[in-house]
Amino acid sequence: MNAGPAMADDGRLSRLLVAQAALIAADGHAALMAELCRSACAVGDATWSVAVIHGNAGQAPDVGVPDVWLCGLAGEDAARLRQAFEGPDPFAGRPPGTAHLAVGDLPQVRQGALLVPLGGDGPHGWLVVADRKDGAGFDARDEILLQGVARLATALHRPILTRHRLQSEIAEEVEQRKRAQRRLDIQYAVAAVLADTTSLDEAAPSLLEAICVRLGFAFGILREVDRPYQVLRTVAVWHEPDPVVAAFAEGSRQQTFGPGAGMTGRAWQTGQPIWFEDGASAAEFRRGTDAERAGLHAAAAFPVFARGEVVGVLAFLARSARPPDADLMEMFATLGSQLGQFVERRRQEAEIGRLNRLYAVLSAVNRLLIKAPDRDHLFAGACRIAQEQGGFGFAGIGSYDPGSGRVTMVAGAGAGAEELSALPGGVLRDVPPNRRGEVGRAVLEGRAAFENDLTADPDLGGARRRVAIRQGYRSSAALPLTLDGQLFGVFVLFSRSNDFFSERTLALLQEVADDISFGLDYIRNRDRLAYLAHHDPLTGLPNRVLFEDRLGQALIKAGRGGSQVAVILIDIRRFRDVNNSLGRLAGDRLLQQLAERLRSAVQIPENLARLDAGQFATFLPDAGDALDIARRIETGFADVLSVPLPIGDQTLHLSGAVGVAVYPGDGTDVPTLLRNVEAALVNAKATGRRFLFYQPSFNARVADTLRMVGRLRLALERGEFALHYQPKVDAKDPTIRSVEALIRWRDAEKGFVPPVEFIPLLEESGLILDVGYWVIRQALTDRRAWRAAGRKPPRVAVNVSVVQFQAADFVDGVRRLLTEFGGPEAGGDGMLDIEITESLIMTDVVGTIAKLHELRRLGVDLAVDDFGTGHSSLAYLARLPIHALKIDRSFVRMMVEQSESMMIISTIIALGHGLDLKVVAEGVETEEQAKLLRLMRCDQLQGYYVARPMPAAKLAELLPTA
Repeated sequence: MNAGPAMADDGRLSRLLVAQAALIAADGHAALMAELCRSACAVGDATWSVAVIHGNAGQAPDVGVPDVWLCGLAGEDAARLRQAFEGPDPFAGRPPGTAHLAVGDLPQVRQGALLVPLGGDGPHGWLVVADRKDGAGFDARDEILLQGVARLATALHRPILTRHRLQSEIAEEVEQRKRAQRRLDIQYAVAAVLADTTSLDEAAPSLLEAICVRLGFAFGILREVDRPYQVLRTVAVWHEPDPVVAAFAEGSRQQTFGPGAGMTGRAWQTGQPIWFEDGASAAEFRRGTDAERAGLHAAAAFPVFARGEVVGVLAFLARSARPPDADLMEMFATLGSQLGQFVERRRQEAEIGRLNRLYAVLSAVNRLLIKAPDRDHLFAGACRIAQEQGGFGFAGIGSYDPGSGRVTMVAGAGAGAEELSALPGGVLRDVPPNRRGEVGRAVLEGRAAFENDLTADPDLGGARRRVAIRQGYRSSAALPLTLDGQLFGVFVLFSRSNDFFSERTLALLQEVADDISFGLDYIRNRDRLAYLAHHDPLTGLPNRVLFEDRLGQALIKAGRGGSQVAVILIDIRRFRDVNNSLGRLAGDRLLQQLAERLRSAVQIPENLARLDAGQFATFLPDAGDALDIARRIETGFADVLSVPLPIGDQTLHLSGAVGVAVYPGDGTDVPTLLRNVEAALVNAKATGRRFLFYQPSFNARVADTLRMVGRLRLALERGEFALHYQPKVDAKDPTIRSVEALIRWRDAEKGFVPPVEFIPLLEESGLILDVGYWVIRQALTDRRAWRAAGRKPPRVAVNVSVVQFQAADFVDGVRRLLTEFGGPEAGGDGMLDIEITESLIMTDVVGTIAKLHELRRLGVDLAVDDFGTGHSSLAYLARLPIHALKIDRSFVRMMVEQSESMMIISTIIALGHGLDLKVVAEGVETEEQAKLLRLMRCDQLQGYYVARPMPAAKLAELLPTA
């Protein structure tokens, strides 16, 4: 050993001071480590030195890779020494502190070396100083000096490492922010593209360009999943402006992929991103050779999700090879989700838009049902509404003929309607089930059918689909139209959009189709009711209404030409005996045969009418004198009434009576002539004559009529009128829903006078105005009395005549009376109903509707009385603010005996319910009538079966307590 530290300085301390100054002056990690090696050689007078840092305690600049610095060695020696320290630490496990190394501990040690640890909390590195230049060994003083150098270097190294770590962390944070900014930039670019478009097809080209340009891809493609055919089809392609890449893109555009096929097929099947560092050399990349020829290498595919399933795949290729980029893959996953949300949102928006348009179609078709005058207008209007308001390019209705098995278009609207409607349909049942189009499936399977991609199989269903595709249509639907459970047609719709139809849109469209079917049924019922309003359903002859109208026209013509018109009324004797003895069916056959005989006997068959059960009428518009008329009656009707009629296995011998009245001598208007011809018929029957001309003496009671009018004036002044009330009850329970006020007159001279005798006189004399207001006031007075007596008063209905309703101040008068009894708004609590007739409505349709609306605003409910017997107001029913139809008692009286009456009642009930109106049957007298009316779903009953009209006091006893 050399001398200890206390020995005189031999220059080591001065070298130490120089070394300390040099270390302190070193700037940065590299300079410090290089100076440490030089200073160690200088202080230890060594041949060479090495400093090694192993990254312990997080202080090394590059964790896991030793940092080796040399001084005094070069060439192979330096390389071998560096190699020794770059592997596992050769001094690992040594005790702390300085140690002496012998020759052989390191290959480069020739004499000896000192091993000095670096680091304060356990060695994280070593300083080796080897082979003193003077050939002597290292002594204790060398150890102390070199330990001081190592400690100083370690102290100086810590802030350098800290600064380096902070710089690395900052650099990493900057890089993360750059990546985040890039992600935000691409997401914003995608969002900007999607915000300006309504569909993925429209957005796709700009979308692919935005992604490729920002992320450095030369080619991008979007494919969507075609569910019915389970393939991926190309939506859009983007590529750099390079002819070779353009050729590659065109080839890609034409390709389709099944699940698991190729890169995009795998992304679809697995729902996971796929990345090839170099797709040109990847076996799973189908077009690797083409990609390499186009200079494309790195390839990636990413699924697009919507509603939890893959709806498409994005794929990209870059000019150079790229290893998988986790950050980029995460970004693509975000973009896939962003696109999926856009697809789902646009799908929902489109669905909502379609549903809203279809609700508008449904509403418009509902309005059309009431207005359409016939089938052609209904079908044409429904097609036009569907095409204009539903967003369809074409809407049509086809009529199905079960016999031929063909569908013929009978209505159509929209682009190409003429060509699509003109195509002849094939025999549907000859088409195999798997080759039927939407029309064939709808007709033969009886359910709605649709196709959301017509181009997928252009030949399916025949020529109509090919024409539709050529015209730009891409989806279609067909819905069956049924009536009384039988399919009669099909509702056909074409749209220019793919995927237009869904279960929800089909459900609404089926409602539209059902409404069209209902509308046809409504028109059929309405036409039938209109026919029944003017014709006798049993014989097909005009009824009283049509007969009076035609007679009136004949009178006008005769008045202008100065000619005569003979009105002839024919009555079959004992017809009711036939009905009662042989049954109603025999009576019906008798009337039908008799009608045929009369039709062939009269000069003008159109003038023949059936007015009552066994009563027929006609008129001769060019009548001569009495002898001419008598001759024509005798010759014309002799065979009709004298030749027996075979009914079943019996032969009936008929006889009849004929009354005749002649215009203008026996009357100048229809009512007068009919009244006088009736008088002539009655006298013919009473005297047993075959026919009888009218004579003025038949009307001797005219004077009595004038006297009665005078007594009616006094009756109003003396208070001889009274009101009786007849309840109206629910058909299925006896609850009183309302009552009808019926006027009664007890004359001081004659006693009780039937209403049929004095009400027409009130109307003819004009007294009906004053009496009508008295009826309303008295009804409201009685109603107030019922309430005062602790009863719950029902609504009270009063009948209003034409004369009364047409008075200019009628509505004001009703308003004043309602105000007197609690204000106009009191009508809202169920105070007053008004009943009017069909004839009243037709006298002035526009004015009547206006007045009825005013009455409704006063809270008055309105009903059409004696419905089915007056002039037809069917065309205006939908416009009237009414709440009920009242079936005339004449139909109810005959419903059990005559099938035509039953048919009329059923039709009126169906019509009323179709217009959301209550239907009340008047004149119900028997349990059998009530039972039949309940079966036909009549709402309310009124008549002797329910209760006879009764005074107000007696009715009060039947009312529930308040």
